[in-house]
Amino acid sequence: MKTTLRNFLLVSVTAAALMLVPAVGTAAPEPPPIAGKWSGRVLLDNDSFGYKVRIKRKLTKGKVGGYFYQTLGECLGELIYMRRKGKSYYFREKVTTGRLRCPSGSVDRLKRVGKKKVSFQSKGPKAKPGTTVGTLRPFKQP
Repeated sequence: MKTTLRNFLLVSVTAAALMLVPAVGTAAPEPPPIAGKWSGRVLLDNDSFGYKVRIKRKLTKGKVGGYFYQTLGECLGELIYMRRKGKSYYFREKVTTGRLRCPSGSVDRLKRVGKKKVSFQSKGPKAKPGTTVGTLRPFKQP
């Protein structure tokens, strides 16, 4: 009986110790290079307006990957992560405030183009076609 109990304890302690040691090669994935808070002036059909985004550190296809705010129409909403192609990250805008002024469905492309710049391009939905372009820079909220 003592041998069985001793073997059980030895196996239990060994298993518990192995759970504390991280497996080789399982480091947390690095956040995407566009993760963080970005803002800037963007241009749509000769109209310049402010645009802000906050991109999460972990992106999952089909889930909220960030949030946006635009001064034109004072709209804000969620950015649903679609895919990554090369160095570009694609999101679909889902307007949550200002729906009457801003239709949902624009597809946004963000691409890191330097240490402190993100290239921004947005293709409007069928309801309001057009392309918005600009360069965003990091910002800190007070």
